[in-house]
Amino acid sequence: MKYLDLGSFFAKVLKPRRLGKLASLDFGTKHVGVAITDASRAFVVPHSTLARTKPPAHRMSRTSVQTLGQNLQNVIDKEQICGIVVGLPLKDGETTLFCKEIVDPS
Repeated sequence: MKYLDLGSFFAKVLKPRRLGKLASLDFGTKHVGVAITDASRAFVVPHSTLARTKPPAHRMSRTSVQTLGQNLQNVIDKEQICGIVVGLPLKDGETTLFCKEIVDPS
């Protein structure tokens, strides 16, 4: 029986991945919370909140999307982010209308 060489396995699995900071996005109805990991991804700390849209509108206008995108791009560039994790607002483990809007905003 041949044993799995874990060193080789992890080298193959991890090699294609780009190491560095990740940004975590938490979408709310008014803001998007941003948290950032350290380069080793061992710790995550709150970074900022970005305006999502002006209340009371729930859905984002084209201008709001563009502004949010530019603000997020500024964070990505400044912090040298190499990946993004998006939290989905579930209720009791089920998708919500807001969750579906985040996944498919069209």
